[in-house]
Amino acid sequence: MIDVVCVYTKPELVQQMKQSALENGGYADVNFILLDNTSGRFSSAAQAYNYALCHECKSEVIIFCHQDIVFYENAVIAVYNLCQKNENVLYGAAGAVSNRCLLLCHVPRLYSHIWQGTGQNTFRYESLSAGEIRDVFTLDECLIAANRKLFDTVRFDEQTCDNWHMYAVELSLQCHVKRIPVCVFDANVLHLSMGVITPSFYATVEKVVAKYKKHFKVIVYPCGGVYTGPVLFFVYKVYRKYYKVLRHFNLYRVIRKAVQKKKEKTVKNR
Repeated sequence: MIDVVCVYTKPELVQQMKQSALENGGYADVNFILLDNTSGRFSSAAQAYNYALCHECKSEVIIFCHQDIVFYENAVIAVYNLCQKNENVLYGAAGAVSNRCLLLCHVPRLYSHIWQGTGQNTFRYESLSAGEIRDVFTLDECLIAANRKLFDTVRFDEQTCDNWHMYAVELSLQCHVKRIPVCVFDANVLHLSMGVITPSFYATVEKVVAKYKKHFKVIVYPCGGVYTGPVLFFVYKVYRKYYKVLRHFNLYRVIRKAVQKKKEKTVKNR
């Protein structure tokens, strides 16, 4: 049996998700735990998911997904088989590793094989091949899954992630600290939205950095990455705050040129 846990605010979307899992998932024994948040019952995804883990989840495998996920052919049975075979692995439909450093932040490399978008704007990520499973640093929140036994070791952090951002990233970091593998797999799903970054997202980044700065020098997540050292992270925060001003006065380009010059000089000296 498999639990599909979803917090929703749009009933039409969650019904589409449920129907697609039943019709296309390739696995009949699915228990849907649909948490209605239209009236603001839960203040964060971490709170909602921990509630489900404590009071609702009964199955061997658990999927946590967004309300705007659409399951394609055999998508559910693939997750079930994966999590049954590897009980101590956290899986996700999309994940990030560090790609390169740009000024004060790290540019992530995103690995995924999902479809994303709506209508003519729908596209498929090709950074992960069909059948491929890859170790990553952190996972995206759109869909994560694991064997029930894994959640005896880790839980969603309601204090650090007290809104709707970064909860899968934070869970991934918990796993790394406890030496639990974090992997992305070739999920055959469609994610209808592109995601939204709000000011509360950056507030959560700060909390995640405060919690894990002793463990990691760099924290990379699917839409970015930061140094966790106090000086560089402080400069990063200032940079984020005054980014538009820097762009207006072309200081952004000046800083980039200076960094590039320094790199070229270092290469010549070698």
